[in-house]
Amino acid sequence: YTCRRATYSGDILGMGARRTGIMLAAGANVWRQLCKDRVQGWRLVMEMLAWLQQHNHPPTVSGSTHRLQQLVALRYLMLFTQHPEDLQWRQSMIKLDCLKSLLALTDNENGAVVEMALHILANHVLGDQQMKFAVNIGSRLGKSFLGKLDADDKHPSIVREASRLLAILWAEDPCPEPVILTPTNAPAKPKLSPGMWLLQEFSSRGESLRVLEVQLKFEEHVGSNAIEVDGNGHELQASYAEDAFQITGCINPLTGEWSLQRRLRQVPTVIYEGYSDRDGAWGVYRGDRRPHFESTLRGQQPRVFRLWLHNKEEDSDGEDLSC
Repeated sequence: YTCRRATYSGDILGMGARRTGIMLAAGANVWRQLCKDRVQGWRLVMEMLAWLQQHNHPPTVSGSTHRLQQLVALRYLMLFTQHPEDLQWRQSMIKLDCLKSLLALTDNENGAVVEMALHILANHVLGDQQMKFAVNIGSRLGKSFLGKLDADDKHPSIVREASRLLAILWAEDPCPEPVILTPTNAPAKPKLSPGMWLLQEFSSRGESLRVLEVQLKFEEHVGSNAIEVDGNGHELQASYAEDAFQITGCINPLTGEWSLQRRLRQVPTVIYEGYSDRDGAWGVYRGDRRPHFESTLRGQQPRVFRLWLHNKEEDSDGEDLSC
């Protein structure tokens, strides 16, 4: 997409700023006001998407007011796309070429816009093979998002959303798609059961590397703000004999962030930085497992990983393990 500036006209603001005061006013019917708020928000989203379509999907707009208006509309769109089973918003967004607009907005100069565009795209393709195909084509099989995985250059929230989107685009059975919300819109948390977990690493081209089997155990100490993770596993590599590796790290129960390290003989330590979801965690990792490849972790391009609890019963029954 050609990066250029454009001017968006339309009053997206006002309603969002007044919402709190209206809903807390004496005698106000909260649910009625909330419903009205969402209806107005949806109209504003449709107006923004229609404008972007008419102007050939610009990645950015000019003017501080117009940029703020776009932020408010994207906030509403994040709310609406949290329910993939709702077909009404999907059909309306498809008519307005929403995917093209969102893909263009991932190149916006504002980090908040990029974060929300990635979040909406991830919600949009979750569980929808047709949308996955369209986004994969529009992003060159996800390569357009790889540059957003480096925490040294990007805001951590952009890394989180970019890695979630790529984990969904690249997930293949039995790897589940990251699901971050419960039906009540509460943050989804995995069941930290000791036992066999599966670790899927993806290449920088989105290829599914060997699934690693890891025996993990979790321990939370009284008065500690972290859950300790300890485990070990094996992998069979084509270049040399089978070696055992060890995984250690911790989980922040307040933020849901994972920090793990995998150590294998004669190989640089592999660092995993991830985020909790319903089935386990997803995120980015650095490092290379090949002993003949000499490079520092700092110079490694981050790649996407997926970690989830292995359900032996479903696996033995031959059922689908994906979300």
